Amino acid sequence: MNKMKYGDYIVIFLIICISFSMYFLTTRKTNNIKNKAVQITINGQVYQTIDLNNNTKTIYINSEFGHNVIKLDKGFVFMFESDCNDQICVKMGKIKDVGDNIICLPNRLLVKIISNDDENSDEMDMILK
Repeated sequence: MNKMKYGDYIVIFLIICISFSMYFLTTRKTNNIKNKAVQITINGQVYQTIDLNNNTKTIYINSEFGHNVIKLDKGFVFMFESDCNDQICVKMGKIKDVGDNIICLPNRLLVKIISNDDENSDEMDMILK
């Protein structure tokens, strides 16, 4: 049976350190963004954009696809009620970070947290080939 040598431990340690440093350098921290907004989209069309910062509000949506109730409370957003059969959107719980979303497929509804700076931005998020 081969035993690991001192140099093997150094290589493993260096690989772990490089991995952690790459993770922390490339991860975008969105929790500290102060200007957050909630963008509600129905069937691909923006229905409403609401400032999320310290906003407490209940939004009732009655569209041709269904009925939903969305609540904003202390920086969190959650689907309070939906008339869809599976109730997955209600079970998703609260979201608070930029990029988080709640989707109700039967009602064609998307609730997404965005940065207010992103609202007017024309930059591409990603390119897929």
